[in-house]
Amino acid sequence: MTRGAGFTLIEVLIAAAVLGVVLLGASAMSIAAYGSLHRSGDHTTAAELGQQHLEWLRNQGYASSDLTAGATTATLGGDYSGYVRTTIVQDATPRTGVKEITVVMLAPSGVSARATALLTE
Repeated sequence: MTRGAGFTLIEVLIAAAVLGVVLLGASAMSIAAYGSLHRSGDHTTAAELGQQHLEWLRNQGYASSDLTAGATTATLGGDYSGYVRTTIVQDATPRTGVKEITVVMLAPSGVSARATALLTE
């Protein structure tokens, strides 16, 4: 009996197993890439929100009640529901007549962004 030109069952099963392993690895990589992309988007949003609030505070002026020394925390709503903003104002830092303003944004995914500025009299 002569051998035909087709594939044997064993060859087909081995090829299917190799293809399955490759596809499983590719799907795991795509899931990891999606998670990284989501966290990156949250970090970008948090950084932008923090910078916007910092600029708003800088425009209030040195003597503004919004720039009283201490820390305040606010949970944002609306489109940014779940984001938490902590604002820290320190007087006379690094010297008299200077306020250090730090805004820390925490995204719902747990990533955070920090923005800091100095404001003079």
